[in-house]
Amino acid sequence: MENTTGDLFDDELKMDATAKNHLKGMTTWAMIVVLGYIVTIADTFLSPAYQVGRMREGFTASVAFGQKSMTGAIIQTVIGLIIHFFLYRFCVLISQSVRAMDQDKTGAAFRNLKIYFAITGVISVIVALAVLILLAAMI
Repeated sequence: MENTTGDLFDDELKMDATAKNHLKGMTTWAMIVVLGYIVTIADTFLSPAYQVGRMREGFTASVAFGQKSMTGAIIQTVIGLIIHFFLYRFCVLISQSVRAMDQDKTGAAFRNLKIYFAITGVISVIVALAVLILLAAMI
């Protein structure tokens, strides 16, 4: 029986025009996600601050009107920047890889994409569990 794995994993990276177009499309959409997050950060920190006052029911106006605390915004921003850094690195490395046909950069780019999805998946599971716990506590 012949070993066909050598054909699948050659030392030389080969991409046709369709593969390049798909990778460029992935890069474009990933960069749109990164830029969208940067716009969200700017909106969070540049939005006008409202005066927080006590209401009769005991809640602060920020809770009643859905304002976020600055501490929460900073924590959310730091976590988001860490996550989106890996997506940005994917964009940069895959663009360089397509131009230079460099297999090492392609591998590094997809490792960054894998890390991005792994972190996003873990955070999604944690949030889902927190929601289920809160729902169970309300019953």
